[in-house]
Amino acid sequence: MIRVQSLKSTFILQFAAILLPVFCVLIFQITSESRRTAALDQMIRHNALALQARDRYFAFSDDLMAGRLTPTALGHLDSAISRVRAITAELDAPELEDTAQILEHLQRVLAAGEGATALKRLARPVGEMRQRLVRLQQKHESDLDDLLRASTSQAQTATHIIAAVSLAVALMTLGII
Repeated sequence: MIRVQSLKSTFILQFAAILLPVFCVLIFQITSESRRTAALDQMIRHNALALQARDRYFAFSDDLMAGRLTPTALGHLDSAISRVRAITAELDAPELEDTAQILEHLQRVLAAGEGATALKRLARPVGEMRQRLVRLQQKHESDLDDLLRASTSQAQTATHIIAAVSLAVALMTLGII
C-alpha cells in the first residue's frame, strides 16, 4: 500500500512538473497577445482618425481657397475638428490640443460672417494648418509602423520562449518515461 501511495505521489508530481510550464506559457501568451492587440487597435484607430481629419480639412480648405464658403465646407471643418478632438481625448499631446484650438478659431472667424475679408485673411493660416495636419497624419502612421515592428519582434520572442518551454517539457517527459 505504501509503495502504491508513493508511486501515485510521484506520478502527480511528474504530471504537475510537465503541466505547470505549459500553463505558464499559455498565460504568458494570452497576456502578451492581448496587450499587443489593444495597443495595435488604439494606434490603428488614431491613424484612421488622423487620416479622416486631414481629408476633411483638405476638402474644407480646397473649397475655401476656391472662394466657396458653403455649409458643406463648414461641415468638413467641423468634422476635422471632431476627429482631432477624438484623438486629443485619448492622448496627452499638447500639439494636438493646439491644432484643435487653431481649427476652432478658424471656425469661429468663419462663423462671424466676415465674408471675403475673412477668406483673404485666413489664406496663410489655412495653408499652415494643412501642413500641420499632414505632419500629424505622418506621425501617427510612423508610430503605427514602429508599433507593428515592435509587435512583430515581441511575437518572435514569445515564439522562441514557447519553443524553449515546449522542448524542456518534451525532455522532462522523456526523462520521466
